[in-house]
Amino acid sequence: MHKKLKKITVFILLLGAFLVAGIYILSHHIASSTEDQIFNSIEDTPDAYTVIVLGASVKSNGNLSTMLKDRVESALKLYMSGKVKRFLLSGDNGTVAYNEPQAMKVFLIERGVLEEHIFLDYAG
Repeated sequence: MHKKLKKITVFILLLGAFLVAGIYILSHHIASSTEDQIFNSIEDTPDAYTVIVLGASVKSNGNLSTMLKDRVESALKLYMSGKVKRFLLSGDNGTVAYNEPQAMKVFLIERGVLEEHIFLDYAG
């Protein structure tokens, strides 16, 4: 029984090592192959007609979560600088009481974005 437990432990450790190595290799590949698509400033970001904002959680009071607020504010900066002309807000609207795209839309309109520049995807 002791030998069997030892073999199982070695197998699990080897499997874990292969998984860690695989994840490391994959993440390195993704980072290096997309390096030219990451922009660190608004000036370096190419112009585009539409910016897509992916949803994240909305608080029960309707406020955007910290992560979602950061995404929407980043898109707003692109809009205000003239880099983009329209927003596509994509998020969850699984219940009547929960609506990520609408919360993002309200946030943008309160900051001066024209409603006709905002398009909503409720099945994001």
